[in-house]
Amino acid sequence: MALTLTKTDVLAHEEVRDRPGQRCMLALLRLPRPGMAVLLSLFTLPYLVGQEVKGYGSIEGTVLGVDGKALAYANIISESVSGVPSGPANIISTGEDGKFTLEHVPAGDNLVHAYKEEDGYPNTSFPVFAADLAAIPRVHVEPGETAHVVISLKSRGGRITGSIGDIHGTPIVNSRIHITRDDDPRLFFATGPDEAGSFEFVIPNKPLRVWVTAPGYKPWYFAGDSSEHTSERSKPLNVKPDSVKRMGIILQREGR
Repeated sequence: MALTLTKTDVLAHEEVRDRPGQRCMLALLRLPRPGMAVLLSLFTLPYLVGQEVKGYGSIEGTVLGVDGKALAYANIISESVSGVPSGPANIISTGEDGKFTLEHVPAGDNLVHAYKEEDGYPNTSFPVFAADLAAIPRVHVEPGETAHVVISLKSRGGRITGSIGDIHGTPIVNSRIHITRDDDPRLFFATGPDEAGSFEFVIPNKPLRVWVTAPGYKPWYFAGDSSEHTSERSKPLNVKPDSVKRMGIILQREGR
């Protein structure tokens, strides 16, 4: 049976680290039959969706921050709405003047993401971190032509940062941090901490639910100003723009 998938079928992302310094992104895809889904590596996804390429063009644009001024050194990612692979060249940065040029962009409609986490702008290429999915620019590219776009970032996010360890302070590097949107639970992201057990995310001003799991340990759920290990679901987390929420997460062994 032939299967046609598009970017709108991607419900969630999960980052997998097979070993330090190596990453692989997984995507949860919605299948045509109700209730069915499949998990695929994003390294193979481009070869399974939108096979037909009708030519390539380019996108020139400018990124503006919340103050309306050009945003220098912002990261730019484009992704074809039909799933046609665009190649690694389409992950670039703006110049000092906030301008950028994306080459080898598949003809058709493309989403263009702009983010700069060090300045508080979340990475909207992960839907869970997009304050408004509808606000992500959708640019139509004709073969051999250059399309133009101005990306105006309307809001900054807050930041959650912390560490994950046991009662002795030993980092638990095989733990998993799970984040989902309270307003749309289909938007889901999961990853592990770094080698020191630390993590940091720039998140939108939207209610999120955060929990942590690890083999051999009780789940940890965000529970407001306290930590708990017995709730079946975490409480909503809101972080105001330009503010920081720090978490010292201590996991308890199962059976204790």
